[in-house]
Amino acid sequence: MEWIRIQVKGQSFMLHQIRKMIGMAVAVARGFAVMEDVYSTFNHESVDVPRIPGLGLYLDSVFFDFYNKKFQQSHPPLSWEEWDEEIEAFKADQIVSEILRQEKKHEIIKQWLSNLYHHKYEARCRHAGNSPLPAPATQDGDNDEDEDDDDDENGDGDEQRGEQEEGTSRASA
Repeated sequence: MEWIRIQVKGQSFMLHQIRKMIGMAVAVARGFAVMEDVYSTFNHESVDVPRIPGLGLYLDSVFFDFYNKKFQQSHPPLSWEEWDEEIEAFKADQIVSEILRQEKKHEIIKQWLSNLYHHKYEARCRHAGNSPLPAPATQDGDNDEDEDDDDDENGDGDEQRGEQEEGTSRASA
């Protein structure tokens, strides 16, 4: 079984943002999408983007840089470095081993990969029933987006924002 470690560090993430970023990267790497499809996601509110399953995605660490700087005069800094060895052992023994066990048993990622060809990687718009439809082409060939569209870029109705006020997180997939 192949395993690639990808780390994403940020202040906060939207719901499914990392899964969609990794899903699109896999689609490009496997030849189902091209870089033009990636750029298209920045220009449209709703695009058919493959969302890789959550198996393998976990919060790897939290950074308290902002907190430590803000409260350096009144509080000792927050840090996990003292427990790095224990944390790495726990991840290997409990988290990574369970991810591999689940993939071997259920072939979740393998099944997802076999369905990548179903995605069209195209912009979508909304009609009165609020279900996604491909965006209509204008005369110049561009897709018009519905200005009232308040859905996320996948068009699956799960637009939300995950906030972290004092920390920065890094997720691994």
